[in-house]
Order: sequence, then structure tokens, then C-alpha cells
Amino acid sequence: MPYKDLEKQKEYNRERMRVARGVAQEQGSTAPNMLPDVQPSIVLPSGGKITPELLNALVDKRHKLLLIYESLKSRHLTEQVRYGVSGPTFTEVGELLEVTT
Repeated sequence: MPYKDLEKQKEYNRERMRVARGVAQEQGSTAPNMLPDVQPSIVLPSGGKITPELLNALVDKRHKLLLIYESLKSRHLTEQVRYGVSGPTFTEVGELLEVTT
């Protein structure tokens, strides 16, 4: 319904947005293109944790991780080198790479 007065139109739009946001917050829903900010609590056998950074790297930098894993594997260093400070070992990263192929 178009308003002749722009101020009334703005106030109507603001109220509509407040109601829409209130309903979305009550339902606890997120926008369809946004993922909730969840920290995974998966602890691997080596004591390393699967972090969101690792999950992003498995998707975005998959080729680079494969090259690093293969290089470490040829030198038998996959158990000594970790992804990140206290992340999983590259043995586990290699397993994750194979599983998510």
C-alpha cells in the first residue's frame, strides 16, 4: 500500500522489519545462505581437534593440502607434523582428505 507521506512509509517499513526480525529470532532460524557459527568438538585420536579452519582448508585448499601430505608421507613425517598449533597430525588430515573425496 503506497503512502503519500514518505515518513509514514519509512515508519511502516521499519515496523515490518522489526516484526520480521523478531519472528526470526524467536524461531532461532538463520538466513538460508548463512551457516550458524558452530565450533565442532570432534577430538581425533592424536588429541588434535577438527577446527573450522581445517574444514575450510579441506574445501578451499584441497590441492595444496594433498601436496603437503604427500611430501610429508614420502619423508615419513606425517605423525610428527600437525596442522596448526594443536591440530590433527597430517596422518589424520590425509585420512580426512581421502574420506571427503
